[in-house]
This record gives sequence, structure tokens and C-alpha cells, in this order.
Amino acid sequence: MKEQATEAAVWAAADTLQATGQEPTVIVLREQLGGSFTTVQRHLRSWQERQRQTQEIVVPETVQQLASQLGRAVWRTAHEAAQTEVEQARAAAQQTIAQAEAERDLAHTEIARLERAAEEHTAQLTAALERIAALSETLAEARAQAQALAVRADDRERQLQQAQAELVEARQQSSAQIAEAVAAIQQQLTAQAAQLAQLTQRDTKGREQ
Repeated sequence: MKEQATEAAVWAAADTLQATGQEPTVIVLREQLGGSFTTVQRHLRSWQERQRQTQEIVVPETVQQLASQLGRAVWRTAHEAAQTEVEQARAAAQQTIAQAEAERDLAHTEIARLERAAEEHTAQLTAALERIAALSETLAEARAQAQALAVRADDRERQLQQAQAELVEARQQSSAQIAEAVAAIQQQLTAQAAQLAQLTQRDTKGREQ
């Protein structure tokens, strides 16, 4: 894995390259460490400046070897630290991915539940609408029957009123006929009484004579 291009990492890598007989360049260092061109170039210039200052002083070979060993140790330490950071970042990324996948699965489950609930509600609504339609039809039939019964009741009411009127008229006619018959009978009785009185007078006069 490529290292983060810090100043210490660039210096250590440059020391290692120089110790192995290679020329430290921005391109080579970026291939090893990564980072931006500007950052690596800045740290390489500071390393070169340090090298110029160091060259002015005669450094014993043993010291140079120790410096090279130290550079490799620094490089190894930086590499291990970077590896640790990469592993930690990878673990954190995997944890984030796992959490995102769990949340996605939970969302899918919730969506499926809501879809089933929506289907159930749709079925219930359809059944309710069908029931309302059936009740509306029954209500319409009941209203029609009630209207027909009302018409029949009105007809019967009119028939009853007509019958009552006819009964009153018949009673009136019967009363008049009875009155006429009674008057006729009374007249006959009166006439018979008069005739009987005349006969009685005649019989009395005949006896007297």
C-alpha cells in the first residue's frame, strides 16, 4: 500500500533510495508514497537542502551506515503505521458497509410490510365499496317498495273515504225512505181512524132510531 506523503516518510524514502544507489525523484517517491506532486516535491526539496548541508560536513562511513539503517527503520516504522491505519480504515469501511447493508435490508423489509398492508387495505376498501353498493341497491329496493306501499295506502284511503261517503249517502237515503214510509203509514192510520169514527157515528145513530 502507498504511504501518506508526510515529510518524514518522504525523507525516509529518499534516504533509502539514495542508500541503494537510486536517485530520489518526485515520480519515484509518489509511486511509493502517493500524495500530490506539489507535496512530494516540497518535502523532496527540503530533503535535498538537508543533504547539501550534510555534504558540507565529512560524515564517517559508520555514521552513514547508521543513518541508512535508521532511515530504513524509520521507513519500516512509517510503513507499519500506514498499514495499521489502512487496516483500521478498511475495518471501519467494512463496518459501515455492513451497517448500510443491514439498514438496506431493514428498509426492504419495511417496504414489503407496507406493500402488504397497502394490499390488505385495498382489499378491505374494495370489500367495503362492494358492501356499500349492495346496501345502496337494497335501500333503493326498499324505497321503491315503500313508495309502492304508500301509493297502495293512498288508494285504499281514497277507497275507504269513498265507501264512507257512500255509506253516509245510503244511510241518508234509508232515513228518508223510512221517514216517507212512516208518514205514509201515519196517513193511512189517520184515514182509517177517520173512517172508523164515521162508522161508529153511523152505527150509534142507527141504534138510536
